[in-house]
Amino acid sequence: MKSLAFQGIAVIAHILVDVPISTATEFGCKDTLISDKWREAVLNFHNNNRRRIAEGNQVSEPGKVMPFAKDMNQLYWDCNIEYNAYLINCEPTKAGLPQDYGKISANINLGGKCTDPEGTTRTVLQNLWNEVKLKDLSANPAIDPATQENFGIMANGPTTGFACTYNKKCSNNLVCLYNKEPSTNNQANVLYETVADAADICNGCDCVNHLCTQNPYKLADDTYPLSLCSNPQQSDDGMTNEMQATAEDMVNYYRRLVGSGWAPDKNGYALPAKKMIAVGYDCDTADIGTKTKTLAATCQAPYAPTAGYSVSYYEERNLTKTRLEVLREGIKRWAEQSKLVDLGETVTFTGDIETTAPDFAEMVDEQVTRVVCSVTDDDCLKQGFRVAVCQYNNPITSGDTVYTTGKTCSACPTGLKCDNDIGGGLCDVPR
Repeated sequence: MKSLAFQGIAVIAHILVDVPISTATEFGCKDTLISDKWREAVLNFHNNNRRRIAEGNQVSEPGKVMPFAKDMNQLYWDCNIEYNAYLINCEPTKAGLPQDYGKISANINLGGKCTDPEGTTRTVLQNLWNEVKLKDLSANPAIDPATQENFGIMANGPTTGFACTYNKKCSNNLVCLYNKEPSTNNQANVLYETVADAADICNGCDCVNHLCTQNPYKLADDTYPLSLCSNPQQSDDGMTNEMQATAEDMVNYYRRLVGSGWAPDKNGYALPAKKMIAVGYDCDTADIGTKTKTLAATCQAPYAPTAGYSVSYYEERNLTKTRLEVLREGIKRWAEQSKLVDLGETVTFTGDIETTAPDFAEMVDEQVTRVVCSVTDDDCLKQGFRVAVCQYNNPITSGDTVYTTGKTCSACPTGLKCDNDIGGGLCDVPR
């Protein structure tokens, strides 16, 4: 059994947030050592220069201006791409370059007496951008990848998402990743489709200041760290690695509270469970991720569970919350239903537990070994909400035992032992 069990309440505070692109200075990325002021400066550098190309004002070989661009995309800062870049820069064994992505890297000194990290970074980026002057691109924006690779990656028309990172403690490099590499374009290394007339700039797309916009831009889902499931294409739940790990960890955290006797109920704390199993994320059941994603996208309560599963759902009408935040809030609210009931010595799916705390019961059902979740992006926006749906691989029904009270871990199934080294309360595979 795969388990990424929570190692205490403090872990919740350290789960890092995955959020959509900000429209101004609040990007919401994981790395709090990098300022949003720096991110905005890097983003503006790219889009200002890409706009210069689109408007036909970018000089290539001295005196030779590049042609107007029909389809030059505006770039969006992508926090998932930034984290991938961070891993490449600081923990390279944990990440690689996603397929068809472009990467630029250059030495940068932002330590010591550096008082203007934004200006220093712009200078480094400008040096890379200046590769544009090494070839005449006035007739055809086809770069020479041997001498203009960095410029080509930064200026590639089809690219929509990117991010850069630096970390003074682990590297002296600026690293930027882009979700499209020029060599993968329809015409390899041709940066964009040209037009002869300025009136045709952005022709055929939603255009703002001569750049094509994405409405909305969707965060990359192909970045490292990869899905917990080794072949997510077989069953796509639409979740990032962080969202999957959060679902597994939070469910195990609340199951651990039950197992160790620290789950709150109406009269204080519930009796401990003697055979509460650590759950793993469900990657093995055929199509269950896809089915869960499809279920969420119906946007219609009560979200009937897949056969062989129980289901919980949470609809969030605050559309400023990210998908990860919606998932966390849903799991937290389901768990807090325990405070509304007296769990007692015999915990069965009857009475108040069935009517008032059904989601809590499903989450801590001692027969459950796997969980799978999905959170909508824009599927339910017309209905005014995002929805988180989680399914558990046991269809609990009226009268069933939710869990058996007794000494913690005293009846762990064969092959499992109490996970005392990471908090206790759960029966898990020995580590």
